[in-house]
Amino acid sequence: MSEQLPALLSSNPGLLLITAPMGEGKTETALHAGRLMGEAAHMPGYFIGLPTMATSDQMLRRVDEFRGRRVEGATSLTLLHGMAWLNSAYTAEGDEAQVVTGDPMATPWLRGSKRGLLANLSVGTIDQALMAVLRGRHNVLRMLGLAGKVLVIDEVHAYDAYMQGLLKVLLEWLGLLKVPVVLLSATLPVATGRRLAEAYLAGAGYKNNKVPQLTYPGWLYVSPTAAQSVPVKSRERRLHVDLHKVPLDARQRLRRTTTLRQVLHPLVQQGGCAAVICNTVAEAQRTYLDLRSWLGEQEGAVPALRLLH
Repeated sequence: MSEQLPALLSSNPGLLLITAPMGEGKTETALHAGRLMGEAAHMPGYFIGLPTMATSDQMLRRVDEFRGRRVEGATSLTLLHGMAWLNSAYTAEGDEAQVVTGDPMATPWLRGSKRGLLANLSVGTIDQALMAVLRGRHNVLRMLGLAGKVLVIDEVHAYDAYMQGLLKVLLEWLGLLKVPVVLLSATLPVATGRRLAEAYLAGAGYKNNKVPQLTYPGWLYVSPTAAQSVPVKSRERRLHVDLHKVPLDARQRLRRTTTLRQVLHPLVQQGGCAAVICNTVAEAQRTYLDLRSWLGEQEGAVPALRLLH
């Protein structure tokens, strides 16, 4: 992308769609490509939209580190979701106050209601951008915040049909406003990706432009004057699987627990991490209690154990 994308940015802003498996570096690629697209369009800011508050909190630190390395003049960074005030790294309070670079990420004025998108850099849930196309109060203010920066949307496949419809409208409007857009996905259907690209081109006034075939893994760039699809070779992955026959009968729970302890014993002794996935909440709770009891009997450092359901 570093070699081929700059030649496509010589004229009008466009839409970049990146599809690749998890762990291939889509986020870093999007930040790099977004910087190139923003510089070409004279829009150096970012809004990075994610599906959940938890992923937004994680992305905040990565974007803060990125702005320290690569983004010039980005003095403000906002976190936009309903529970942002509980993130101590963002509010510069509590134990995580030193995580961020410099003094607070955004001024008190930018942290005010509905103003966060006006910051140079913003990270938040995707609804913060989608509300710009809903008929409601202050939607024009949200669109104003999006109009001067690059829009990056991660996990595009994660949104339902209603949100996909809103996203298509948003892309049409951003195409009209000549706002660069970067979309990321690990499992986006080809037809959905084509519809999103066509929506952006329709907004830019080019309804009959043919979108190239999207390849997986790879990336696709479309604009009123350029269109290119580039396949990318994914790294080879190897998976080793061991099978252990364990009865499903509830009366054989002790045998299942014994097998699980045998599998996890090397990890407890030598270090590492593991995930035990169960079919039901009740089974997850029982397994957690069994492992907690077993780990309490081990000598030395005891691994951290978490229950998630």
